[in-house]
Amino acid sequence: MRSGTSYFDLTIYKKTVARFWPLWAAYFVLWFIIMPLGGMMYLCMDAYNGIEYGSYMENFANGMVAGRAQTALPIAAVFGVLAAMAVFSHLYNARSANLFGSLPLRREGLFLSHYAAGLSYLIVPNLAVFLLTLVVEAAGGWVNMQVLLYWLAVSCGGCFLFYSMAVFCAMF
Repeated sequence: MRSGTSYFDLTIYKKTVARFWPLWAAYFVLWFIIMPLGGMMYLCMDAYNGIEYGSYMENFANGMVAGRAQTALPIAAVFGVLAAMAVFSHLYNARSANLFGSLPLRREGLFLSHYAAGLSYLIVPNLAVFLLTLVVEAAGGWVNMQVLLYWLAVSCGGCFLFYSMAVFCAMF
């Protein structure tokens, strides 16, 4: 027999994602400009460099991506706080809080649905940027998977940490 207790509501998740999509888009565009677009610029510089083919792309794959991991933490801090403020903004207005409290859902279901929506704002764009950067590096002939996975781990870990801390403060 199926359990009647639900700890996640897909409708709340979808509505939250649809309501605050500009935050998701801004985070993706920022990382798209920094990582894959930067790699495409290095790829173009390699195309015009006839003597040492691949030197710019090798520099990007080995050094630049690792340097971008240092910028991942401040960006994760800013967007983690913004995502928590957006997703849990209904708690700061009495009418909205009463509306969500009157829904036939458990509080755990509301919390986990909102939490998952906010975390997906940060994790899904990181995965998309990782895949796009991997494609750019593969097109240039210099794929450094270890550095790319390092950037992904730092950015996703930072997003999880800062978002969770901001959610803790928002719920407090």
